[in-house]
Amino acid sequence: MRRPWTVGAAFALVVAPTAVNLADGGLTWIWTPSLPDPVLHAVAEAGLLDAWLVLDLLAASGVPGGLAVVALAARRPAAAAALFAVVAVVSLAFGPSLWYGLTYATALVLPVMGEAPHSLSGSGARCAVASVAAMVDFARPRRWPAYAVAVLFLGYAAGKAAFALQARLGFPGGPPVSAAETENYFLDAATAQWFATASGVLGACVAIVTVTAVGRRVPRTLMLLVLAGMLLAVGGGAGIMIVDGFVGIGVGWRWYHAVLGMVVIGLFLEMVRSYAVVTKRAAA
Repeated sequence: MRRPWTVGAAFALVVAPTAVNLADGGLTWIWTPSLPDPVLHAVAEAGLLDAWLVLDLLAASGVPGGLAVVALAARRPAAAAALFAVVAVVSLAFGPSLWYGLTYATALVLPVMGEAPHSLSGSGARCAVASVAAMVDFARPRRWPAYAVAVLFLGYAAGKAAFALQARLGFPGGPPVSAAETENYFLDAATAQWFATASGVLGACVAIVTVTAVGRRVPRTLMLLVLAGMLLAVGGGAGIMIVDGFVGIGVGWRWYHAVLGMVVIGLFLEMVRSYAVVTKRAAA
């Protein structure tokens, strides 16, 4: 059974970035402006440029999101999640579409949250009450934060890969890195970005492992140490975004980057907490 509010929430999240796009000078492409030149040339040489531009405009106008909302209303959560995930990952990878990435990544959790218990009657009413109590029990573990963190990590990896192809430091949509800073960096720009891409993919894998049977077979102490190390790295980067975005320390992050940093830290903390709760119960 599906909770009706999830469909309305998904619709609002899909409409919001499209409305912002339309209000900002009219509907325009959201991915193509930041597509790396080698990739864009490859698409053009393959004769797929027109198809790509149409796909980009469809995404900008919210068509994939609309299809995901329809799938959610039709009780096809897997299809809805896949559509939300594709738009979220590509949008987070290519800077100007950050709002699309944030809203679609948020919508990604709705297919998971939308599951509601079946209606019960008679003696089953007590079970329904218990189910409602469980839903408001903030101590219970949740799986969806891990999936959301995995999507964010994949978006990070895709953005880093895009810049690795251009041998540029930084991240699409983030503060520009000067040529002098690139020259003085301790690693070659492309090498550094490929390492960052690999770390993003690895982070997504670890996030998924926390909610799978594989993760239950990993020693709990070892996994918690890994998650603690990741939290320090993620929290450090997100913390800089938050402070610079809201206060300003000269890096160049904006307020919406700061909001993203807060979301990332919150999701990561919830993922770690849920893993700790589940594995503690299993050990008991």
